[in-house]
Amino acid sequence: MKLPIPDGFFLGGLWWTVEKESTMPAEYSHYAETIFRKERIRLGMGYSEQRSEESFLHEVIHVISECSQAGLSEKQIGLLSYGLLSVFRQLKEEEP
Repeated sequence: MKLPIPDGFFLGGLWWTVEKESTMPAEYSHYAETIFRKERIRLGMGYSEQRSEESFLHEVIHVISECSQAGLSEKQIGLLSYGLLSVFRQLKEEEP
């Protein structure tokens, strides 16, 4: 079962919009981006399901890091998003 990706969510007292696009523009070297000044995540959905889910979690962790002033590095965020997706997928697989 896939991880649900919402159209938006509340975090830090703000509504964060998730814009789902077929792919990211060719000049981008990534699958998603967070636009902090507009409380928006742009997410390419035209990739594999796992890539889109991991990219969504990755951007949400960026938002959490920024809102909490945690100062997580790109590497830390990547490791957390990969690890969380692995756990969430296992939990979904175990549901009856």
